[in-house]
Amino acid sequence: MDILRKIYKFFTSYALAVAVFVLLTLITLLGTLEQAPLGLWTAVKSYFHSWFVVSHIFENFGKFTLPIPLPGGLLLMVILFINMTLGAVVHVKKRLRGIPNLVSHLGMLFLFVSAFVTFVGKNDGFVALFPGQKSNMARSYKTWQLEILEFAGEGKPTKAHIVPWEELTSIRGGKDKEFTSKELPFSVKIDSFLYNATPVSASIPIAAGAAGREINGFKLLPRTKDKEAERNYPGCFATVFANGEKVDEMILSAYSNTTVYQSPGGQSVVMQKPGDSPRAAGFTVDGKQYGLLLTKTSWPIDFYIQLDRFIFEKHPGTEQPKNY
Repeated sequence: MDILRKIYKFFTSYALAVAVFVLLTLITLLGTLEQAPLGLWTAVKSYFHSWFVVSHIFENFGKFTLPIPLPGGLLLMVILFINMTLGAVVHVKKRLRGIPNLVSHLGMLFLFVSAFVTFVGKNDGFVALFPGQKSNMARSYKTWQLEILEFAGEGKPTKAHIVPWEELTSIRGGKDKEFTSKELPFSVKIDSFLYNATPVSASIPIAAGAAGREINGFKLLPRTKDKEAERNYPGCFATVFANGEKVDEMILSAYSNTTVYQSPGGQSVVMQKPGDSPRAAGFTVDGKQYGLLLTKTSWPIDFYIQLDRFIFEKHPGTEQPKNY
């Protein structure tokens, strides 16, 4: 009982609340400073969405490094929630004149709960539209997915089997992974997954630094991983197997250019602009058409958004945006 009493006293103390606020101020400062070298998303995830963080803000501090281990924002907010619940709501004596203080603390606790629900259940994304278009599909800024598409006779996709981002990013360090489905008469093996890569013609000098094997006259050129996650365009190699035999192999990439390349074998390869929806790499199994597509992670929303009009104004005589 003495141990429980000491634990209760610790979590209801003002000293704990002060320490938590000081540490929150510190990681807010360091996390903000780290946004420049790490990027916004990486800094937020490292400092504010974590239980613990090791700050390297002083990594080049003189002639030595100074890593700083700190509790992450998630841990500090959980401790503060417990402290306020026990100390400000349970421990404090209930008096008529203390009602405003109690209401203010209950309001802050409600904000903590709301923030946690948002943290656990939210999906950040966007809906890209041209004037007159409407959609009920949102897309992620930062993550991608592999879609294994089934096509109808008129060449339109009728069904998509999804391989999520977490599965793709686990294929690292020369590893490969094979994906199967009871609904599909084949399997797809993915290897050499890269967070940021560009398909290039194998005949140009820069292709000497490209990763993996050559397919249809092209190789996959690794690019430096951008600190801003939404600027990375992943790529990988895919091999299709049916009945134990290789059906086709291809380079999948989310990054492409609006160019038609001629491979050494005379095959035309069409690519699009970076950020556009890439074309599916097609193949045939048992007389039916299928396709593989690396595209932004997407999910349906419960309503439609229609863009009626888009207004874009510039400052007079310049190309500088004035108003959207």
